[in-house]
Amino acid sequence: MKTLKIFLLFIFITSFSLPQNVKEKRLPLFRDFEWNTNPETVKDKETSRYLQTFSGFGVYALSYRGEFLGISSRIDFSFKDSLLVEGSYILRSDLSYKNDFIKIRDYFSKQYGKPKYWAIRKINDAPLWIKETDLGTFRGPELFWEFDDGFIAIQSSKYIEDITITVLYVYDKKINDYGSADVFIINY
Repeated sequence: MKTLKIFLLFIFITSFSLPQNVKEKRLPLFRDFEWNTNPETVKDKETSRYLQTFSGFGVYALSYRGEFLGISSRIDFSFKDSLLVEGSYILRSDLSYKNDFIKIRDYFSKQYGKPKYWAIRKINDAPLWIKETDLGTFRGPELFWEFDDGFIAIQSSKYIEDITITVLYVYDKKINDYGSADVFIINY
């Protein structure tokens, strides 16, 4: 009986120490917008500076200029059938790339636990970049946090010397359904 009480107390304490989304395994909101929100709601409530709208290939996108973790970024909302299905922060990170990548990784790790998957390279690998084309495009480290209804990814890319980190929220898709990179489980 004493063992059962200790076990129940452990479960109770542990459940309050985990972030809410980890317990529920639900993809967090993107900028406080519910998934499947319509574009009009985002236009009305988004407070960052509007940049542009794009429509094509079955996607409608709204772009804004703002910040993510104190880093200047473009903020994109992507809609399919007038419903929010993706959100992203695109950060130019030429001078402090590794520091920015680690800052973003640590932020998500604190919120949702360590990432479950990686692709392309790890942040401390050498060489860091994999050539993608002869036009000067490269892919770098990628990390993924998986949820029951989507995933968050940190993806690195480089064009000649311009480095970009994309923080991508994808609703209602699995990692393997989304991209073409081989994804590996992180072993701790």
